[in-house]
Amino acid sequence: MSEIATKSSVSLAAGWALSKLWRFLCSTRLALILILLMALATLIGTLVIQAPSEIASSAQSYASWAQGLGNKYKLFFLNFTGVFDTLGFYRIYSSWYFRGLGVLLGLNILACTVNTLPGRWRQSLARPRVKMEESFFLAGSNRSHIATASSTTEDAATKVRRLLSRRGYRTLVEADQGRVHIYADRFRFSPLGTIITHSGLIILLLAVVLGGLYAQRNILAIADGAVRPVGMGTNLTILNEGFVEEDYPSGVPKDYRSDIVLYDNGVEVKRGTIRVNSPLEYNELRFHQSYFGNATLISVKDTDGNVLFQDSVELTYQSKFWGPNRPTGYFNLPGTVIWVELASTARNIGGIDPLIHTSEVGMALYREDQQIFLGKLAMNQPQEISGLEFTYLREKQFTGITVARNPGVNYVWLASGLIVAGAALVFYLPHRRLWALAYREGDTTVVRLAGAAPRTAHFGPEFEKLAEEAGKELGAARTNPPASESEREA
Repeated sequence: MSEIATKSSVSLAAGWALSKLWRFLCSTRLALILILLMALATLIGTLVIQAPSEIASSAQSYASWAQGLGNKYKLFFLNFTGVFDTLGFYRIYSSWYFRGLGVLLGLNILACTVNTLPGRWRQSLARPRVKMEESFFLAGSNRSHIATASSTTEDAATKVRRLLSRRGYRTLVEADQGRVHIYADRFRFSPLGTIITHSGLIILLLAVVLGGLYAQRNILAIADGAVRPVGMGTNLTILNEGFVEEDYPSGVPKDYRSDIVLYDNGVEVKRGTIRVNSPLEYNELRFHQSYFGNATLISVKDTDGNVLFQDSVELTYQSKFWGPNRPTGYFNLPGTVIWVELASTARNIGGIDPLIHTSEVGMALYREDQQIFLGKLAMNQPQEISGLEFTYLREKQFTGITVARNPGVNYVWLASGLIVAGAALVFYLPHRRLWALAYREGDTTVVRLAGAAPRTAHFGPEFEKLAEEAGKELGAARTNPPASESEREA
């Protein structure tokens, strides 16, 4: 007996705990708190600089990036830069607490949806309550009372039902002891709009989580006329046919765009013009215009005049060796252990660069990790170094393109469609319900009407018109509705 009692108490305790958890997840207060916390986190992510994904994915790169922030978030004598790093503010959208809030909010929405589904299903699709007590017709603002001596109860009920059907209402009828009850509604699927919207929110949160876990991103720098592999597990290559920058008279960029061509295994598959907010899409990939800069066209030949390398080198980096204002880039010489670092003239120093002039490029030559040359190349003047001929042919521009693959994008579109459809159903086609009761009272037939609808439906004028038409159909002028008990007491 004691074992049975113990199992029973454990079962009751588990049931109580599950019940408490379910009520907690169904709480609208919880939903409000979670939404406010996510809004606060989003505000922090907007105000505080976020580490680029390619940096955040590497612990070493991120540590170097965070160290470079220095005193960026210093207020008076307090430096919050390190505190923000500890709290994860520089990569808040991938933080455990932001994702946790999203998961908890998704569970909250799911629980609320499941909790309200049976009631909304009964109200919208299942057979609703047709028979209402007479006291029901004495309460509420949308009510009417019609008395006629020219119609029987059945005839009056039939006329009211036909009127409602002509106005687009679904009608259900039940007769009981000489009384006829009518239920009518319009836009009965509207209450399901909330469930559709909730489903869209759940899918949206799942898409965000999916994107955070499996999204891929790559940044390419491609000089004009150059072809570069896209990577990311594809056989795609991308040709930059030309980058265009347009500026206002003040020098502020007005528009910058790139004409690109995509090749799959050497076969052209798509081409187009990309801008920052106007990407080109191919399969699951999106190509965005990101940034731009300068490149150098370099030629390297051996002593027999054979071209070992001739391509553009995008100057996308900065190094301590060349200084923070000189864009740098590098390339490896094919078939050798030699790699070359290039640097252009300094930018934004308020004058002429004393080290590298505009018609020159700085060059450091390395064999493995040992520097074997440091100097400059003048434009179109070949220079022999370590048995190789280097020529700086000309300066070019490059375009920076962000390539993104986010498996959650299609789900975001699906979720957005569900949210909009659900909201439109609720706000633009609100559910209207109307009840009628027909019965004999002495020598007259009495028809009572009562209606209900959400506030957004503005149902009052529609109900008044229906009641007036019902009075005309029954051949009797509509009378004022009798006072309810609360009105009589007042």
